Amino acid sequence: MKSKLLVLLVVVALLGLLFHPACKTEEECTFSILGTWQVTITIPVWSYTWTETLIFSGSTASGAVLGWQYEPGHTGTYTVTNCNTISFLFEYNGHYGYTYVPFNGTGTGNTMNGTMTYYDDDYGTTYNGTFTGTKM
Repeated sequence: MKSKLLVLLVVVALLGLLFHPACKTEEECTFSILGTWQVTITIPVWSYTWTETLIFSGSTASGAVLGWQYEPGHTGTYTVTNCNTISFLFEYNGHYGYTYVPFNGTGTGNTMNGTMTYYDDDYGTTYNGTFTGTKM
């Protein structure tokens, strides 16, 4: 009787270890920000929507992003955490003053979406918007 109980406890313990979340193998990430993206940006207060072609290069975790239309050839930075949590930033001193434009969102497969904010120190204004992107 004791040996059957001991075997049962060992089996239950092994099953517990097998199905414990910390013991599972990590799922393979299906999102990669690297490459060329068509990103559509909407700022409701302006009633304005436009599309940017952004090129992300570096590693799957961080690097450079090229393509912000207001400063042609300007490079921003990006980071990806937890496989698909993305943020990228364009920051520059242009003809009209300092501008700071952070994007934050998520990516899945060949799409991304999230929110963005356009900070314009020249006019002291902040505009909130959204973005969606499709990998080309």
